[in-house]
Amino acid sequence: MRLIFRVLTLSLLAVVAAVPVQAEHLEADCPLSFVGGSPAVSSFASSAHGAFRNGNMVYVLRGGNLTTYETTPLGDLKIVRDDVIDTANDDVDGGTVYHNGYLFISGNAGLETFDLRNVTAGGNEPIFAGRVPGAHYGRMTASGNLLAATNPAYDLPCFAYTASCQNYVDIYNISNPANPVHIHRLHSGMVFQGFNDVAFVNGRLYTTGFGGTFGLTMTNPSSPSIAVANGVRGEFLATNGTSILAVGLENVIGVFTIGSAGQMNHFAVFDLPSIMDRGNGLRFHPDAAITDQRLITLIDEKNPMVPGGSARTIAFDVFDFSVPYYQGFDDRINENVSFVESNERMFNPIAVGPYVYVIGEVTGTQKWGACGAMAGRVELDSVRALSCGGAEIRGWVTGQNKIMNVEVFLDGDFLGNANFGAERPEISSSNPPVTWRIPVNLDQTARGTRTIRAIGTDGLGNRFQFASAQVYFPGPGRNCTSRSRPTSR
Repeated sequence: MRLIFRVLTLSLLAVVAAVPVQAEHLEADCPLSFVGGSPAVSSFASSAHGAFRNGNMVYVLRGGNLTTYETTPLGDLKIVRDDVIDTANDDVDGGTVYHNGYLFISGNAGLETFDLRNVTAGGNEPIFAGRVPGAHYGRMTASGNLLAATNPAYDLPCFAYTASCQNYVDIYNISNPANPVHIHRLHSGMVFQGFNDVAFVNGRLYTTGFGGTFGLTMTNPSSPSIAVANGVRGEFLATNGTSILAVGLENVIGVFTIGSAGQMNHFAVFDLPSIMDRGNGLRFHPDAAITDQRLITLIDEKNPMVPGGSARTIAFDVFDFSVPYYQGFDDRINENVSFVESNERMFNPIAVGPYVYVIGEVTGTQKWGACGAMAGRVELDSVRALSCGGAEIRGWVTGQNKIMNVEVFLDGDFLGNANFGAERPEISSSNPPVTWRIPVNLDQTARGTRTIRAIGTDGLGNRFQFASAQVYFPGPGRNCTSRSRPTSR
């Protein structure tokens, strides 16, 4: 049976002060809304799953398929290839981690390594590099030349700190990713009282379980030592890898900033919203994502037939670090709850630009974005509107949030930042549109059809191409109109 433990009470902060604040707004940004996605091409249960980012590349593992995406200049994703991973691990609960160009997958066949270093547009498919038989884990993390893995203690039918019932964290040297070498096994015992998850933050290994959360110094990975001990118990961890660590239970998530010496500085506590009226109990999903500004979580209905299991995902719950924490309202001002419609469990949220991607059991990869997408227009359809020697391109833009900047491009060439003018109240919008204009000289543009693109940035940092116009340029000498001033006699 699943073990139930009392949550260590944490004091709440009234004003956020520990994380650098960049946004100046006093309310969280608007809720996520469904934008689209990539349909499932195989059964979700065919393999482990995960979403991993490497620079401008994103890899999504689902149902034995590895879909490779490339990040566009606007923060969107486009599919560049879809490969079948030849894995013997068909354990849907197996652990996964991506590190330095290699994907590690654990399941009933062991710990497998796949080389993704050339899995790009025009590159090769994932290459199977090696396997450690019998190494079966549910949670994994990697940093430098080390990989740490464990199986959550909450799945055990006993207390994980007795002599006859313990779980452990295995540590591997992955200097050669194709041949991970086991160098240490850290047993739970009375100190840790069971491991539920592991995460590297700035080279230190953090573990959480029923005995609290610990930071381990890995100077000698064959004999790690405890550098930080915190009594906050957890079932899962989330981190941005450098400065923020979240420790989560079913109904509460504590967020800490990590100091230079590895210490855990209390930042805030986020609990489940009380606005949901459901027959089944609710829980935070153990998959969460952290950016420098937000904690992105999922809320699941509990499965009454499976202790500790989830029946389905019902909502995103996104907490904004840059907004003061205040409990006087529900929805709280630093929180946005966005309900989902598909009747399925979702996994592995990942933030890319202004969007959040999530893996669905049935629907495949879903894309969610901020509500109130920008809208506008480029008011130019012919070179006859351009004056020789210099002219203006004009248009208007609106959005749910205040538009702070408009960039204008001719195909991929940056023309500059536009200047704002007056509002246009004749256009219906909750946020009155504003006009924009930019001086240009396109007299020498080569012959052909070119695309003028307008990209806006709002007050929350969302960047979006809100309008474009295709214009045919006859070529130098004919790309503009000479307007001579009439004379009087």
